This record gives sequence, structure tokens and C-alpha cells, in this order.
Amino acid sequence: MFANEDIGVALKVFRRMGLDLSKDKIASDLYGDQVPRFITFDAKGKKIDEVYLPDYRTKTSDLMKLLVKATQGYGDLPLKSFVKKYRAFLNDLDQIEGKKGTIAQKKTRLGNDASARKLAKVKREEELLAKEEQKILETEKKLLAAVKAYDADAESRKRSAPAAAAPAPAPAPGGS
Repeated sequence: MFANEDIGVALKVFRRMGLDLSKDKIASDLYGDQVPRFITFDAKGKKIDEVYLPDYRTKTSDLMKLLVKATQGYGDLPLKSFVKKYRAFLNDLDQIEGKKGTIAQKKTRLGNDASARKLAKVKREEELLAKEEQKILETEKKLLAAVKAYDADAESRKRSAPAAAAPAPAPAPGGS
């Protein structure tokens, strides 16, 4: 939707919701043809401001200002710092994926004719890479916690969690 990836990263902090207001009478009266709109609220649910998105395009600087304003005073990490650090995390993750590809190519080249020593070396590379990846993923968790990002996955788990089962009724006296 947005050409600037920073907006996509910044939106990780927010609960996002899309509503089609194009045929809504109240929205039409309120906004006229000035839809779609991007409306932000702070963590307490107070409306901050909104931006008109003609053809789903807007100056990303205007939208980023709006997002920064909505997150002020919330979390331990300012939004722009989060975006910068999260992009670095994404770069690190991309490098890990590249290394995984290289290891897969090595395994393919070795094939079934590989000596135990060569296979052990590749296996060790895989293990080290897995540890490196885990460390990078922990960095992501810390970043999201510091910025107090909205956890959509946790929210969906709550909604899709099965209801607690009721205890089985006690057997009737004298019955089997």
C-alpha cells in the first residue's frame, strides 16, 4: 500500500483495522468524497488525527508524523528509533536467509557421496546459524516489547481459543 517501507514497519506498533466506508451514509455525510482516510488513536483510544489517502497514496512524511504523534508517551522506545532498529533486524534476518540458502546449496553439492567429515562441517554450520537466528529473533521480541507493539497474534489466539470445557456431571446416585 505504501511505497515507503518505514510506514509498514511503524504500523507493527498499531492495531490496524480496515473499514469500507464507500457506501456508508454517515461516512459519506461526514467525509464526502474524502475517503479513504487513515485515522489514528492513541493507546487509550483517544483520536489523534486523520489523513486523507487519495487513491491510497499520501505523503509518507505526513502519515509518519501522525503515527509518531499517536505513539508519543507510550512505550520505552520512540517510534522512529523502533523503525530504524527494526529495519536493521530485518536486514540481519535477510542475511540469515541467504546463509541458509548457501548451506542448502552445499548440502545439494555434497549429495550422497559426501564424507562424514564434510557432512559434519555443514551440520555444524547449520547449528551455528540456528543459534544466530534465535539470537536475532530474540532481538525482535525485545524491540516489540520496548515499543509496546500491539500483538495481533495474541489477540487472534484469544478470539480463537476454545471455550473451557464444563466438568462432566456427577453420576446419579445408585446409577452406573
